[in-house]
Amino acid sequence: MLLLQLVDSFTLVSGLRDIGYSLAHAQNLKGIYDRSQTLVQMGLVVSTASVTAVMPSLAVANKKRQDVTFGHIATTSFRVNFALSLAMSVGLFVIMPQINTLLFSSGELNLTISVYCLSIVFASMLFVVNTILQSQNIYTPVMAAIIIGFLFKILTNRLAVDQFGIIGSSYSTVASLAIMLLVLIAMTSHELLKLFSGQQFGKLILILIVMAASVWLVATGINLADLVENSRLESFVITVICVPLGMGIFFIGCKWLNVFTLREWLTIPMVSRFIKIKGANSNEN
Repeated sequence: MLLLQLVDSFTLVSGLRDIGYSLAHAQNLKGIYDRSQTLVQMGLVVSTASVTAVMPSLAVANKKRQDVTFGHIATTSFRVNFALSLAMSVGLFVIMPQINTLLFSSGELNLTISVYCLSIVFASMLFVVNTILQSQNIYTPVMAAIIIGFLFKILTNRLAVDQFGIIGSSYSTVASLAIMLLVLIAMTSHELLKLFSGQQFGKLILILIVMAASVWLVATGINLADLVENSRLESFVITVICVPLGMGIFFIGCKWLNVFTLREWLTIPMVSRFIKIKGANSNEN
């Protein structure tokens, strides 16, 4: 992500100037665009913590040649992080106008930032895959993927900005991360595809459609009701209501459709604590 941000730093303002923006306006847009990097970093906190936690277990399982254990840990980490990163990306996409206004006092470039936040999914998967490969002492595919993705970003960023405006830079970033992931899959003889579950993905799509529609309807309803005059306060109210609502719909949907196994549920921090407390209470009764 840092390398891709570096490309934006050197090419985005000049690209905007080439399509007619003044230097001051281009720099202002770049500053607003940089908000997306903060939101992505926030979205990656869960994945980073999760991946860091499982790395020692993967390394030990690989060292002891416990292939079944290694496979269980890798699959669990991949599927849980994939599901959570999808949920975060969709959630941010739906209520980006409110989050943008709440955190930064203005709602400019909502769509551009929303598209950029889709990179949470690909960046999370890259973290997980990188950890799995590192625990097996495999480094070449990761380096190759980074170099290819970085070169793609360099080659396409100005072209995308020329063609689509500032949102083109978001397109270029997401595409670069997707290419990195595809390179890793190709260079590992498609072994990584075994971690992916098409059945889980189908269920997630259904849950996320319901979640996104519900959150959007509630956010739109509060907005149309015009209960609060201050736009920033209204954004706060919508965010406080819609974030728990979205999380509730997502986790309840995952429970109803059996998206996660018990092992996978136990790797989700707050959920695992709830399951353990519930189990302890059941045993006491």
